[in-house]
Amino acid sequence: MTVSIHTHLRSETIHLPEAAPLVGKDVRIIVVEEPSPRTPRDLSALDRLAGKIDLDYDAIEDLRRRSVA
Repeated sequence: MTVSIHTHLRSETIHLPEAAPLVGKDVRIIVVEEPSPRTPRDLSALDRLAGKIDLDYDAIEDLRRRSVA
């Protein structure tokens, strides 16, 4: 059985009611810090470039093929 809990830690004492079925069993607890949400960026420069950039679709496909090989 696996229990995955995403939460914001407010204390070093953790209460995990979702883990009740595992009480008395050997378990592994791993704590992984979630990446911080990114702050919004000003993308107006990209809006001004829309429709003005020529893409080499053959080169893009070639890079995709090579990246999965």
